[in-house]
Amino acid sequence: MALDRAGLESLQPREVRVILSEAADAVVVRCMDGVLRDAFEARYQEMLAESKKEDGQRVGNIEYLAILLVRCLVDEDGARLYGDDETGDIKRLPTSTLMPLAEAAMRVNGLSEESAEELEKNSESGPSAASISGSHWLSDAPSENSLSESTVGN
Repeated sequence: MALDRAGLESLQPREVRVILSEAADAVVVRCMDGVLRDAFEARYQEMLAESKKEDGQRVGNIEYLAILLVRCLVDEDGARLYGDDETGDIKRLPTSTLMPLAEAAMRVNGLSEESAEELEKNSESGPSAASISGSHWLSDAPSENSLSESTVGN
């Protein structure tokens, strides 16, 4: 059965809960909507253009991850934890925190090779929810209201 417009618009964005240590609560990483994805792509293109003007420096990987994460990290109510102009705060996070969050954000938003392979596999096997499990930071078992959850020791 195909979704109608109301059904399509009622779908909730995918999210992943990443637990960064045994004692910590989960950090919620949410899939961007079209508006946020356009803003992400536009900011990345701006950064690329700016870097070409500045002595040929290239945009660093952490900068790319920061512009992604400010748009994907949300609280329990779905409110963003960071504004677009707070990438510096993200870049100051320890890499032991930054990298698991970035990997989850890339996978839930279809920006990783693994997510592309899973989407292709799921489209061949019929209508099923795409899972983003398989990471060494994310478990295979979905948790309530999320696709995956895991613990990462710092």
